[in-house]
Amino acid sequence: MIGSYRLYARHADAADRGGWSVERSIPWAEIDRERARENRAVLSALRDAALIEAYHPVNLQRLLA
Repeated sequence: MIGSYRLYARHADAADRGGWSVERSIPWAEIDRERARENRAVLSALRDAALIEAYHPVNLQRLLA
């Protein structure tokens, strides 16, 4: 059990080192909202990815910060 925790901690630390800011890294003002809404498959995949990431407490904490 302890070994599993250490492995998780190492991976979490690596993810933090490679992290990026959703607020600063994406040029939100440049997104054409009307055009983006036309592609339902991409919107569905984006929604699924956001829901999956929201369940991961490490990433959720970083997004809320």
